[in-house]
Amino acid sequence: MSSDEWGVVEPHVPAIPATTETTPPSPAPVWPKWAPVFLDLFAQSGNVMLSARGAGVDRTWPYRVRAADPTFAAAWAEADETSTQVLEAEARRRALQQSDRLLVFLLKSRRPEVYRENHRIEHVGDGGGPIQTQALVPVELTDHERSALRRAIDGALAAEDATTPVIG
Repeated sequence: MSSDEWGVVEPHVPAIPATTETTPPSPAPVWPKWAPVFLDLFAQSGNVMLSARGAGVDRTWPYRVRAADPTFAAAWAEADETSTQVLEAEARRRALQQSDRLLVFLLKSRRPEVYRENHRIEHVGDGGGPIQTQALVPVELTDHERSALRRAIDGALAAEDATTPVIG
């Protein structure tokens, strides 16, 4: 049967004008044999350990390849995003069918400006204005005064350490 008998209409694809420059196709990434299987499983599950196990490698190998290969790292990020979207789709399905709490959680994550509880804590100074601070360290000290101040601070810190109980 021809495509016409099946009701299939061939799309019109405009001709691409010929150019004098041709860009060679990007070479396929050179990854270990297990990498495509890992990425597929990771996109479905979002779990590195289970995806590595399914691909037949120790869970540390995908991390090593990701650290060494930017192309694999980009594919990992894409698979991670896919797994998040799969998770969100399932959460949405469950929220709409059976869980008011999950529905509220999804609304808070999608429109936090409307649904999230926004708490704001402010510390204010006198009259509701900003808290004023000032440095209490003397700027003009002689070498002798600096040395005496350093000894006093060190002595106070040592005394504090001596009275602090050691836990462990």
